[in-house]
Amino acid sequence: GGVAKTTTTQTLGLALADLGARVLLVDLDPQACLTFALGLDPDTCAPTLHDVMLGRVKTADAVCDAGRVQLLPANIDLAGSEVHLLTRTGREHVLARALDQVRAASDVILIDCPPSLGVLTVNGLTAADEVLIPLQCETLGHRGVAQLLDTIDDVREYTNPNLRVRGVIATMFD
Repeated sequence: GGVAKTTTTQTLGLALADLGARVLLVDLDPQACLTFALGLDPDTCAPTLHDVMLGRVKTADAVCDAGRVQLLPANIDLAGSEVHLLTRTGREHVLARALDQVRAASDVILIDCPPSLGVLTVNGLTAADEVLIPLQCETLGHRGVAQLLDTIDDVREYTNPNLRVRGVIATMFD
């Protein structure tokens, strides 16, 4: 946590939108910082990604306009999705299946993953084609990247063999 994942996702999404891409940003973090950063109040957003992951609504019904980009918003309820997913068969594929419903409406989908390497992050990695790793330019940042790379290897082996690392982006460099 704290390596500028959300800021990187938001900035990259807005830059791609400025270049003419139809961008969908997915807030996969129960802290809902991306939702907040895009000017929405997570406490009043409804429906959200949580509702999608529980199968209460179709994905398109939860996508909202966030200026130059579209957003699949989050709120604290998403933490409950993680608990619910633990009991589901195929839990790693829930987000990928949800995004399949709206993939044609976007040129680019960027997923802002939570700071932990739990079932939500595994869902994000299973749904992704590529991973961009934000890396804070300090010694301890490298340790977290090693753990993430281990998780990516596991995802490749079990749920998404085509997942590739697009690169590492230095963040918070002074």
